[in-house]
Amino acid sequence: TQQTVMIGNQAYTYFLEAGVKLSKSWFGSVGAQVGSTAGQAAEKRILNDVLDPSDIHFMQSSIKNATGEFTVLGNAEALKNGTLNPEVLKMNVWKDTNGKIWTLDHRRLASFRLSGLKEAPVQWTNPNGQMWKMTTKTAGKSVKLKLGGGSTIIVK
Repeated sequence: TQQTVMIGNQAYTYFLEAGVKLSKSWFGSVGAQVGSTAGQAAEKRILNDVLDPSDIHFMQSSIKNATGEFTVLGNAEALKNGTLNPEVLKMNVWKDTNGKIWTLDHRRLASFRLSGLKEAPVQWTNPNGQMWKMTTKTAGKSVKLKLGGGSTIIVK
């Protein structure tokens, strides 16, 4: 099945495998702004468990758009238009010994990056047992989003 979503002025077309059903019933009401106001120091944002998605790195080199009933592009669209509370997509993140912040939730980070939001709720975690995900070829700066039907986009 072919689907198209608009995120800002950009149209994205993707394909769902047979049998995958999307549901929009999970869209919550618009929540209050999360975390800090623009311009506050990164340390303050970290204490509030909110980070700028551009400060978080992808461990994986590629991800599929669809996961269960949801899609990265659908979540990005809903975040951007305010029909999805960002808290629903709180990401698990960790910091390496060099101070670089990484996510364990690559689809969620891609949704935040595509939405253009500058704040994303995070939860600090330990990456034990998850290092198999470290396949990035871009030092975590981008990820290839597989849209199905052989189509991909790069999320930066």
